[in-house]
Order: sequence, then C-alpha cells, then structure tokens
Amino acid sequence: LGVRRITGRVSDMVPGDVRLAEKVGLRIYDWGYKQYYEYRTAWGRLEMPAAGPAVEEIDAENGLAECAEVAELWYKRPAESVRALLAEWRASGYVIAHLGVRKFGGASGCSPLLATGMVAPNLVRRSTAAFYNIYAPDAESLIPLLVSGVNRCVEQGGVENLIVDLIHENLLHEQTYRRLGFKKVAEWGRVEKMLEDGAW
Repeated sequence: LGVRRITGRVSDMVPGDVRLAEKVGLRIYDWGYKQYYEYRTAWGRLEMPAAGPAVEEIDAENGLAECAEVAELWYKRPAESVRALLAEWRASGYVIAHLGVRKFGGASGCSPLLATGMVAPNLVRRSTAAFYNIYAPDAESLIPLLVSGVNRCVEQGGVENLIVDLIHENLLHEQTYRRLGFKKVAEWGRVEKMLEDGAW
C-alpha cells in the first residue's frame, strides 16, 4: 500500500527544522506539546522552602524498584522496564543526584515515595545537565526536587545549566518552574503530511 502518513517533530531550538518542514509541505500542529526550561548555575543556589516535604537521595541498592513505580508515570512504560533503565543510569557513574520526596516524610519503607527525579550530565556536552524522569503530582513535592537538583549542580561545579523537559503532566507545573527562576529556551511541535497516492 505504501506510505500514507509521514509524522515527526520540529523545534524552534533548530529553526532550520521548521523551515524545512514548511518547505516540503508538512503540517505543523500541537505546537508547545513539549518545552525546555533551563536554570543557569551562574544565577546561584535556590532557597529550600521552610515548610514542606524533605528530599532524600534514592538508594541505588534498595530504592530503584519503588522509584520506578513513580517514574513510570513520566515514561508511560511498565515499572520493570523503567527500573532496568534507572539501574543502568546509576551504574554508569554519571548521575549527579537521584532524588525522592515521600508522602509523609520519614525513611524508606515508612512512607510511600511521592515524587522523584534524576539529575545527570549530557554525555556529549558535560556542562549541561538535565533533570530526567522527573515526576511530581503537585508543586509542594516538585519544588524541593528542583531546588535540590539545582543546588547539587551549583555545588558540584562544571555544570553551566540544568535543563528540564516539560511534557505530559509536567506542563501543568510550568508556573512553578518560572517562579523558581527557570527560563523557557525551546518549544516543540508535531508535523505530519498525508500522502494521497501512497508515495512521496
């Protein structure tokens, strides 16, 4: 039958992508479905809220299964698949921080994990770190994660900026990122082209 529909994505981070998509007749839609925000470490440390949940470092030996159950809400994949991915990341030695917030505070096993996220450098550009597989159901649990992640990057040195990929439920927290000083640096849109004769 041939190809009937071509799909892809473009970003204003690479303006040539948008121009090329328009040139070949791809329809751009759902603009802003994914956004990049960044915090530059030169802006300094963030202040942890006086009230609110405490942040803990996820234990690489015993905490990954529980962490995967929360992170699967971001990845939209089965928890076991996410656990294997998290274990691979932790084994790499490149993780700056792997953080969690518990529903009622306290130690592991005493209270369910509510929010989680991992900070690691971009392996091509080490001066950029990213907050991966971040999931938090509300601003109260998200803010301590973001503050801790930023401060760990500032303290470690060598990291110029921390980027966060806002997609799915994370887009609901856009104002929280802005209040903490994160700045939007890029947006994504989807593209498609329907082919009438099954060939391009």
